[in-house]
Formats: sequence, structure tokens, C-alpha cells
Amino acid sequence: MNAIQNDARDRVKQNQAVRKRRVLMTIGSYLFTYTCLMICYFNGILDFQYTLHFLIATFLINGGFYLAFHLGWNLKLKDHNLTEWQIICSVLPAIYVLYFIEDNQARSALFLIAIIPLCYGILDLDTRRFIRVGLVFLLSYVVLICSLIYFKEGFINFDSEVIQAAVYLIVVLQMALIGGFISNLRASLKRKNNELNKAVDRIGELLNIDELTGVNNRRFLMQRIDEETKRSERKGTAYSVCLLDIDFFKKVNDTHGHLAGDEVLKNTAQALVKESRSIDCFGRYGGEEFLMILPETSLEGAIHKAEKMRKLVKDLSFSQLPEDKSISISIGVTSYRPGESIKETLARADDALYKAKEDGRNKVVSFASE
Repeated sequence: MNAIQNDARDRVKQNQAVRKRRVLMTIGSYLFTYTCLMICYFNGILDFQYTLHFLIATFLINGGFYLAFHLGWNLKLKDHNLTEWQIICSVLPAIYVLYFIEDNQARSALFLIAIIPLCYGILDLDTRRFIRVGLVFLLSYVVLICSLIYFKEGFINFDSEVIQAAVYLIVVLQMALIGGFISNLRASLKRKNNELNKAVDRIGELLNIDELTGVNNRRFLMQRIDEETKRSERKGTAYSVCLLDIDFFKKVNDTHGHLAGDEVLKNTAQALVKESRSIDCFGRYGGEEFLMILPETSLEGAIHKAEKMRKLVKDLSFSQLPEDKSISISIGVTSYRPGESIKETLARADDALYKAKEDGRNKVVSFASE
């Protein structure tokens, strides 16, 4: 559970980092717009104070979004990216400064630059939300023109502004449709990638799971014992192994049938895997043999664990067997010796298991690492 929670926290941090980078990209694009405003200033069609107001508003708005992402305030809202709000807020400084530009052609050209933030919607917005944001842009332009007509009578040509508004409407709608289509494609691709990743993870699980018992298979056990050996060499910690064998399993198959044998294997494996710790690794080693890898466990601790497993299996009951029929296991226990090979460790565990069966079965026998 802790690993899942840590992964979730890491994903949130990564997403927040991406959102903050987008804000910094937005600030960079505003600097290009500010350069155009300075050109207007040097050509005498815009007072410097309004360029300064634009710059201050830009940093305040984007600084607010950056702070919201940095402190995680956006995670309390439905839209974690705040894309709509960022695009809508971006038009406010532009509309403000356009009101004070003393040239109709320059104002019309700069409004096209103000539409650029709509492109960021491709990263997140669907068609419906894209159209909604586009209409806000057009409404802002209408408010601008109405203000100019009311407060600066005779400054603009009404007919030309109607034509420009119609052109902007077409441009914004086209951007909304195309951008929404691209955004939907991205969302669909993301869903398919997630499905593919889940399928790959599932295939990986199936490759490591024994089909009959549902526990780890030999392939996975060998990977884990190799990892544990490297960790032991690196950190100097001990680990132990328990090699288990179901007593007289062939007789169960011969007397009660293979269905009974399958049930014994499956129920025994499931009972033992529930007995293992989260750091332990239990699986089917082959046939009726199972292996338990016990990280950071001494030989004494492994012996105690083996005795618990032996008693647990002795108390199990099976629907395919007579009520008075019980199953027992023999267990060979050993601990890893620094510097030796995995083959040597498992061979010593196998020798201990052979000794347990030779001494009458239903026993735990341990061989010290030295």
C-alpha cells in the first residue's frame, strides 16, 4: 500500500511540475507580446505607462497560477490544469492595453496576438470547452469595440469593425474545432496508452505467476533470489530460504486423482502465501516443491517460520480428500553464506529437505551456512 501511495504522490509531483513549466512558457510568450507593445510605444501610438501596466498584470496573473500549482491549490478543483482560467485571464491585460492604442490597424493586428493563448487549449480542452473560451475572447473584443465607440466617438469605423469581428469569429471557431479535435485525439491516445500499459503489466504478471496455484513461479523466484543475493552482498545483511515439499504427493494423485492433487497444491500454496510477510517471496519451485525467500532473516528466524508453516499445512482440510486425511510438508532451511553462489545455497536447502524426508517427513531440518 505504501508503494502505491508513493507512486501516486510522485505522479502528482510530476504533473504539478509540468503545469508550472507551462506557466513559465506562457510568461515567455507574453514577453513577445510586450515587445510588440514597445514597438507601438516607440512609434508614438501607445503611452509607456500602459505597456508597464500590461507587464505588471502579466506577472501578477501568471505568478498567481504558478503559486496555485506550487502550493497545490489547484488539486482541490475539478480541473487540475486550470487551462480555461489561464486562457481567459490572459485576454484581460491584452484587452486593457488595446483600448489605449491610437491606431486601428495596430490594434487589429495585436488582437491576433492576443488570440495566441487559445493554442494552449490544444493541450487540454475538448471542443465544447474550446468554443466556450473562444466565445469569451470574442465577447471581450465586442466589449472593447463598444467601449471605443462610446468613449472615443469617431475614432473607429463601425463597418470595418463588424467585418473584423466576423473574421475573428471564423478564426476562433476554426481554432476551437481543430484544437478540440486534436485534444480529443490526445485524450484517446492517452487512454489507449494506459490500456496498453495495463496489458503489458498483466502480461508481466502472468509470466511470473504459476497458472495452477496462483503464486510466483520458478522464473520469478530465481529473479528475486538473485536480487536478494546482490542486496545481501551490498549491505552485508543475512537472508534465508525454506525449501518445502508436500509429503507423499504422488500417493495423493494415485489414490484420489489429479483433481485432488491440484486442490492440495493450490490450497497449500494459497495458505502459505498468506502466512508470508510483505517482504518475503513465496512461490512454486517445481512439481510439489515450494520455495520461501526470507530477506533479512537469520537461520533461527527461518526455522521458526518453517515450523509455523508446517503446523499450518497440517491443520488444512481439503474437499477432495477424506475428512480424516491430512497433508504434511517437509522443509529444508538454510541461510545464505556471503560469497557463495545461488546454486550452492539452494543445494544446501535441498540437502536439508532430503534429510527431513529421510527422517520420516513432516519435519523441519536446517543446515547452517557454515
